[in-house]
Amino acid sequence: MICPRNSELYDFGAYFIGPFLCKYMQFVLEDKDDYLPVCLSREGWLFHRTLQALSDKGLARTPQPPVYLRTSRAMLFRAYLCDQEIFKKSLNYKFMGTVGTLLLDRYALTAQDMSSCFSSLYLKKDIVLPDDKDELFVALREKYPDLVRITQGTHAAYSNYLHELGLDDPAKKIVFLDLGYSGSIQTMLTKALARDTYGKYFVTTTQQQVPVGEHTAYLHGAFRENVKWDTGYALLDRSSFLESVMTAPHGQLIDVIQTQNGQRHFVYGRLIVAQRYWGLVDQIHSGAVDYVVNCFEKGIFFDLPELEELYDAYTHNKDFFPGHVKEFLTIDDFIIGFSTPNLISLFLHKKAPA
Repeated sequence: MICPRNSELYDFGAYFIGPFLCKYMQFVLEDKDDYLPVCLSREGWLFHRTLQALSDKGLARTPQPPVYLRTSRAMLFRAYLCDQEIFKKSLNYKFMGTVGTLLLDRYALTAQDMSSCFSSLYLKKDIVLPDDKDELFVALREKYPDLVRITQGTHAAYSNYLHELGLDDPAKKIVFLDLGYSGSIQTMLTKALARDTYGKYFVTTTQQQVPVGEHTAYLHGAFRENVKWDTGYALLDRSSFLESVMTAPHGQLIDVIQTQNGQRHFVYGRLIVAQRYWGLVDQIHSGAVDYVVNCFEKGIFFDLPELEELYDAYTHNKDFFPGHVKEFLTIDDFIIGFSTPNLISLFLHKKAPA
């Protein structure tokens, strides 16, 4: 969708996303090693665009050109269901609904796939994760060979995709770029690629070194590291505001299909409002990218305390968000089994922490 220029949206992108994106770009570009920056998931779409803009202007360059990796937790759960450690990990995340809904949202199994493995009565059974994970694991383990067979095509196609991007090249240092926070995608890719990986985030909620078998996932935050949820740190507790507008034009990646002639097709889940009105979101991104370019050109950068205070103020004032933006302040992580309400009603009614 092509939309006429909307200065309100452009300015919103500049002032809401721009300062924080600028700080993050500084953090990314501090690394002087020879590395391959890999922009992850939906937020990575904007990171890739910003790095490309800085490079085009001759303002800053990463040692190797950045790549955009189409991925998601749901995608990795499906592609690496054949890995028993990742399979067990996939049952640790919160979920409320039926077994059938879980198999659809978390592993992208079709109705035909499910009916070939489980009875219709069992598929309608209500479960809550992680409370029921042990019981569910036993049930799924009985059909584990069938589940691996069903998803083996995805595993092969996604492994080929990672190889073509050079992520399994041991000579390359891989640095994943993502908004945050626990490094779940990074740790699964560390396991899948059987190599050490590095990740740069806005904020992290875990330790800097996460053991993954014989390898290690190194996690670093541009703003803060090892922060706990619900402690009043707005850049974490209210990070969904950034997440909702730092998205990509496509929905959540749920499958990859590779045809016999080698063509690859990415399969996406349903679109949220921001993706249905991508022309508007794209204008927000343009404002954010231009803001970062301008800061790098003029050498204007914020201190961390200034940014933390700014974000806290923004996300406690619903009047800061333009009307168009309020409509698509939603996020989508369908592996949890229930939708996320509009963030204005979810967060802005709360008082700012003292």
